[in-house]
Amino acid sequence: MQIIDLFNHWRKSFLLIFCFCATLLIGFARFYTGAEYALSVFYLFPITIAAWHMGFAAGCFISVSSIFSWLMADLALITSFSHRLVPYINETFRLIVFVFMTYLVSQLRKAFHAQELLARTDTLTGLANRRAFLDYMDVELNKVKRFEYVVSIIYIDVDDFKRVNDILGHEGGDRLLCVIAGIIQSNVRITDIAARLGGDEFSVLLPQTGSDAAFLVATKIQHKLMGVKLGDGWHPSVSIGVATYECLPESVHAMIKKADTLMYRAKQSGKNTISRQVMRDPD
Repeated sequence: MQIIDLFNHWRKSFLLIFCFCATLLIGFARFYTGAEYALSVFYLFPITIAAWHMGFAAGCFISVSSIFSWLMADLALITSFSHRLVPYINETFRLIVFVFMTYLVSQLRKAFHAQELLARTDTLTGLANRRAFLDYMDVELNKVKRFEYVVSIIYIDVDDFKRVNDILGHEGGDRLLCVIAGIIQSNVRITDIAARLGGDEFSVLLPQTGSDAAFLVATKIQHKLMGVKLGDGWHPSVSIGVATYECLPESVHAMIKKADTLMYRAKQSGKNTISRQVMRDPD
């Protein structure tokens, strides 16, 4: 797996050429070492790389090129067969094995991606989970340190969520969380990262976004949520903290903690409010 992952950052076109050239190289090795050595197992290396990184079609292409490479070497090495169709029959069976291997690898890759996505996604809302959010923040932190642009974090907590569960039941509470997630997702950019951190707490990472723009996003989310009816004229509300960083702290945990603190400040000031602050020094 580690060997295959070495090719993660290669361009697909270059990787396909590499795999194709590898099949030719194995064919030449077959020709120069003679017919006694069974080297066809080495074709599985470029076939696996192609199928893993580029999918079933690319794996089939490399499988076919492997067969032609081996066939050309055999025809050049062996002057006669018991029947003229023998080499073609052999390569047909070898192709079946290679295509089956391609199918297994491509399906394994799909299953791997599905599990990886599941591990980074909140199963209820479809947003990123805490683990994924922290990973995204680590990446963004490195970008900010390199390019020195401003970044904002919105921290959202549902007011009186226990009351929602008591009145509507946990199923009703789950529906509300999904509605909130949808409102958040529809009011942020594709470059922003929205996440459910757990329970009734959400967060949004806003790269290259100043305090006023982040506050506008938070206000839109708040107003959209106030338009949701839970029955008997009751509308949910949220308390929101908005932390804008012109100078970054040492860790992403410190960034989230500050936004969380601002959220609690909003909640203590009467709920359904927004508290924001701009950090201009690392402390």
